Amino acid sequence: MRKTMLALCAAAWLLVGCAQKTESPPPTTPPPASNQGETGGQGTTPEPNGGAANPAPVAEKTEEQTKGEIREKLARMTDPKTGYVLPNDNGVVQEVTTLPEVTEKLRKKGYSLPLAQTLTEEFFKEQTRGGTTQVVIIPRGGHPGVFQPEQAATFTKKGKWIWVIEQDHDDNLLHGPHISSYEVEVLKDGTYRLNTWTNKFL
Repeated sequence: MRKTMLALCAAAWLLVGCAQKTESPPPTTPPPASNQGETGGQGTTPEPNGGAANPAPVAEKTEEQTKGEIREKLARMTDPKTGYVLPNDNGVVQEVTTLPEVTEKLRKKGYSLPLAQTLTEEFFKEQTRGGTTQVVIIPRGGHPGVFQPEQAATFTKKGKWIWVIEQDHDDNLLHGPHISSYEVEVLKDGTYRLNTWTNKFL
């Protein structure tokens, strides 16, 4: 009887010991994420946008707000001084030496790439003096169709993000009477891009 009891106790201790060995260790708290931009661990790679998991959405604008901002944008972008004529010193454009650089600067200002290329070809040229290439402004009367924000214009939506604006310039003395048409795209960040700028002469 005593041998049986000892065998049972030994078996019980063996089961308890096995159970303790196979039991999972308690979870440990992971170390805080490093700010060094390490990779391989969850939470160690910095989030884009300065650490924000989700960038703040751009506030919705009413159509009237959008139209007002487009009017301001068109007035600025179609005026030579505030739009496509880049900073220059006596006609020599600063900080560029090639026409593709001019096109890129215009694109960054809010013109579509095709429109930036058109304006580059129309108002800029490369010239070499003393072995140095520079970009100079071609003296012209400006591109026709300068938008007048105080004058009437028609706004038509062409899809969710595209607006087509038309404005009559029937008393223009420099270029003669014409109707200007502009296509403006509302970008995801709430800014605007001038995609096209055309004129129909009367």
